[in-house]
Amino acid sequence: MTQSFAIDNTGMYALLAVKQNYEPGSEMKSQIIFGSCAAVAILAGIPAAHGQEKAPAPVTDSDTIIVTAQKRDQRLQDVPVAITAVGSDALVSQNITSLSAFYDRVPGLQFAGERTSEISIRGITSGGQTNPTVAILVDDVPFGSSTYLGNATVPDFDPAVLERIEVLRGPQGTLYGASSLGGLLKYVTKSPDIREFSGRVEVGASKVGDGGYGHSIRGSLNVPILTDAVALRVNGFLNDSPAWVDSLANGAIHRDRNKNKSWGGRAALLVKPFEGLTLNFTAMKQRTDLNGDAMYNVRSLSDFTAINTNSGAGPVGAALPERTNSALLTDGMRKYALYSFRADWDLGFATLTSVSAWTRSGVADIVDVSAVFGFLPAFYPGSASVSLDNESSLRKFSQEVRLSGAGTMFDWIIGGFYTKEHADAQQSLTVLDSSGSSLVNPYEGANPSSYREAAGFADMTWHATDRLDIQIGGRYADNKQRYSSVTTVDSAVVPIFGSSNVNSTGSKGHAFTWLVTPSYKIGPDTMLFARVAAGYRPGGPNPVVPNVPRSFGSDRVTSYELGIKGQTASRMLTYDISMFQVDWKDIQLQSTDTNTQFVFYVNGSKARSRGAEVQVGLKPITGVSINANAAYTAATLRGDLPVSTLSATNLIGSKGDRLPSTAKFTSSISAQYNISVRDSVDAFIGGTFVYLGKRYGGFVNIPDSSRAVLPDYKTLDLRAGFGINKRWQLSVFVRNVFDKNGVLILDNRNGSLTNPQITYIQPRAVGFNISGSF
Repeated sequence: MTQSFAIDNTGMYALLAVKQNYEPGSEMKSQIIFGSCAAVAILAGIPAAHGQEKAPAPVTDSDTIIVTAQKRDQRLQDVPVAITAVGSDALVSQNITSLSAFYDRVPGLQFAGERTSEISIRGITSGGQTNPTVAILVDDVPFGSSTYLGNATVPDFDPAVLERIEVLRGPQGTLYGASSLGGLLKYVTKSPDIREFSGRVEVGASKVGDGGYGHSIRGSLNVPILTDAVALRVNGFLNDSPAWVDSLANGAIHRDRNKNKSWGGRAALLVKPFEGLTLNFTAMKQRTDLNGDAMYNVRSLSDFTAINTNSGAGPVGAALPERTNSALLTDGMRKYALYSFRADWDLGFATLTSVSAWTRSGVADIVDVSAVFGFLPAFYPGSASVSLDNESSLRKFSQEVRLSGAGTMFDWIIGGFYTKEHADAQQSLTVLDSSGSSLVNPYEGANPSSYREAAGFADMTWHATDRLDIQIGGRYADNKQRYSSVTTVDSAVVPIFGSSNVNSTGSKGHAFTWLVTPSYKIGPDTMLFARVAAGYRPGGPNPVVPNVPRSFGSDRVTSYELGIKGQTASRMLTYDISMFQVDWKDIQLQSTDTNTQFVFYVNGSKARSRGAEVQVGLKPITGVSINANAAYTAATLRGDLPVSTLSATNLIGSKGDRLPSTAKFTSSISAQYNISVRDSVDAFIGGTFVYLGKRYGGFVNIPDSSRAVLPDYKTLDLRAGFGINKRWQLSVFVRNVFDKNGVLILDNRNGSLTNPQITYIQPRAVGFNISGSF
């Protein structure tokens, strides 16, 4: 059965936000702390009055959703954490191959750019390319860099290799470590089947409005090599996405320049040498070539009409959002490889798990920065534009060993973690003439860095009664960082960038994170929970720039949450409701040095995010599923941003100002009707409506410069299809039916850009997919 956007085969849970009108201050924190303690006391007392009454056994069948959020297989309804699980079939049926295409359908998840630092959960973001606040894992392997120095991009794994995506909301520092202040994204891949030979082939095509065509090819094969002992699964894909942005570089029109082509594959080998021991070997590689981008310069923050000139004088030619005013033909590349080995050994009293992983990633960009470094042509007669060449690479090793057990009284996990990262970032500014030929490189920089972390963690759940569980956990982590800078500066611009130099600096830190989570089962499929958890993000060194602090410190969060999740006995109604408050101190902020236009990082004061989320799924009659999602998030500063004596470019922010990139209200509703046309033919029709509220850009450091405001937008997607003999399927889709020009990303570089740069959502697109299984 094809889903529109599903947590499992029955469809995605929906969210209805409950807006709480709390006043600023400490009242809610006190209320949640008191409420959590009261809940523990009350719930602990309930079993005393009903000591002989056992909770009914939960129902488990093929529709049961199993997640691994707490490093063990559990029913979604039994996990005292706010989770959304997105099935890969839902992504494939709508040709959704990137996080930017579905993030607004997941409650509490925000997207402000392609870097790992630019995704956030529950409003825990300060904007810019700081250290990540959301951890990304592939199975149990940390993906990407732990710091901004690794320059990691958000992985857009092809849906063919995935089983599902789990989105955990709230700090996950105890089990998953640093950089999970807001939560985490966990990509769960498909495991080899040791019993059944199977395969799948799919082809698809799509077209965007007046733009170009795209196509995709996917294939997978599962081969049991030795029944019940050895199996191999291989996947491969090619995705050529349609382009719709024309470039006016060098005085000519270049059609459809934002075309992306991705290809890659995965091989997974599962071996069971003897009863109780399971070994998994995985290799995965993917590459994306970017032929231009979809970013535009706009006239002003209040006028989102794209302009076809790098000057602020006004539009030249047709001011269409389908044209970019970049002075250059910009290309780029993203690639990564992941190799992992996992061993699970059932020792009887516990399971010993070891996960070893090696990752490699690379990013290359040529970016038109004429609007940013517009002062450089004044130093070089005959120059017309400025480009920035970025090349970065990351090599990372991680190792986790843990021992976990489950019993009638206690479930527990104890383990250790180690990671070692080496990143290398190289940047070169190039001044070009009107024909696009290079004149001079005024600045070149090489910035190698390293990051090491060692941690130990423990987590225990006490089954106090048949209904009441109390979970506690803690993690201690220690990290060390090194950063070097080798710069070559042309003599003409030494007054701006400083002299050529070689510098090296470092930092180190440690942290203890923890959680306390009491939960109470009202029934076999309904649970109340309260969660208090801490999160931590390491600080680090700054680029070596005059008048800029040499380093910035760590920041921490403490989260308070109350939730209820469950479903009716008939599974007609499924729900997941939570209220939360996250207190954030010493927040990391990106600023821009107005002399050099280089970014650097400082610590701010305090911030707070309050909100509520509700996920609801309804199946009123056979074949009909209705799912909605909504989230209310009020994320604001709790104090004025401090004034630093080390820099003349202090950020401007006052108590009560909203944090960047987070809409106060988001929602979506999805409906689908599945019908059996005849014995061998099934059909479906459905649609999804999404609303994304107004958001703010990053804080500014230019007096009298307004913060960017991203307007709200609404989109509607439609889909339909049919299947034959449960093997062949044809699906068609229309995304963004009403062709809305929603603003996805806005970069104002802390107020220093005369013309802000924005990226729109994809215009109306139509397409189809045909698949066959055997």
